[in-house]
Amino acid sequence: MMERGSDKVWMTFTVSLLLLLLAASVLNIQPSAGSVSFHGLEQSAPSSTRAAGDARASTALDDLRYLAIGPSSFGDELAPLIQWKTQKGVKAGFYPLDGETGILNSTPGRDVQEKIRTFIRDMKDKNPYLQWVLLAGDGEVIPSRRIFVNGTAEFGADEDDNYVLSDYYYAGLDGSWDINDNGIFGEEDEQDWYADVYVGRFPASDERELSIMVNRQLGYEKDPPPGAWSSSALLAGSLMDAPNNKDLFDPYKDNAYEVVLEVEEGLPPGVTPFHLLDYPRFEWGGYNRMFDNLNRSSFTAHYEMGYSTVLMACHGDNNGNCTSYKGDGGGSYPYWADYDVYFDYDTANTIENGRRTPLVYISNCDSLNFSETDDTNMERIITYSPRQASIPRNSRGYST
Repeated sequence: MMERGSDKVWMTFTVSLLLLLLAASVLNIQPSAGSVSFHGLEQSAPSSTRAAGDARASTALDDLRYLAIGPSSFGDELAPLIQWKTQKGVKAGFYPLDGETGILNSTPGRDVQEKIRTFIRDMKDKNPYLQWVLLAGDGEVIPSRRIFVNGTAEFGADEDDNYVLSDYYYAGLDGSWDINDNGIFGEEDEQDWYADVYVGRFPASDERELSIMVNRQLGYEKDPPPGAWSSSALLAGSLMDAPNNKDLFDPYKDNAYEVVLEVEEGLPPGVTPFHLLDYPRFEWGGYNRMFDNLNRSSFTAHYEMGYSTVLMACHGDNNGNCTSYKGDGGGSYPYWADYDVYFDYDTANTIENGRRTPLVYISNCDSLNFSETDDTNMERIITYSPRQASIPRNSRGYST
């Protein structure tokens, strides 16, 4: 669950980050001539700069803008994406982690995470126009950094609740995130929350999952289905406590209706929003179940219709599932006694949207916990079924 004292801050963060992602998603660079780079791989590629040897010594590409990192075994699956990015004017390159000249054997660092981050930082130094970094691999392939989020180590360094796993470590490239070298990353004044590069992840555990994600991404960029879905947004906002109980309900923390309205206000011109809400009011005392239109069936039906953007602002349960307020107690029962799951990882296995690929932004805890080896979380939206599609982001807990 979300910590109650910080909900308002994260609502603001959710709105800001989602609108930034929406702005970035409209970037359209027209195709142009270019070369594709597969560094340290013995495979054919339409490239005039396919380098061999030490990965760190062969990174001065000057105009590299898109960097993919992953196991060498993922090279074949990534090749079409690298080729397409370069063809449309975003020069791209793939660097393998493994092998004698791979990142992990040619870059200094105390662990896998530090070696990868050092490599990205070196690439950014040598290629100042580098903007995008793709981590190709699930949490067991490319681990996230465990970051301390409660000030300094004396305030609970032994408590798991004071840590989150995040890929932001790979985006903020100043400093080391561990200035005092005590092995606790992200203490006060050690973090770098300014992103020098945009970091994304394909949480693939094997070539099959990666192929699904690459093909989906290429379809989204090269051949999206026609229709009004591309100019629509589905905005789902849940209650987070009892709206008709004055002692429990805080209108500034316990209702994502505010997030929905702020996101709607920042949508680009021409994008039509549709709301699914537990409680379309700010103040307590007016909940009526007949006006609550957010539940499993309504959300599934709308998701399968297709939208360009989907927001889910809610509590995440212990498995990271997206939850809504049931209202069985007429709005007076506390949230923990009166909630239901409206979107979970089992739904992600079966839901379909006909390749109408949305940017899905989930504002809750743990929904995209790609550190789980069994993938019992919302990463299944992009790893499991080629029949449906999404590009997910998660704002809390485990994020990329």
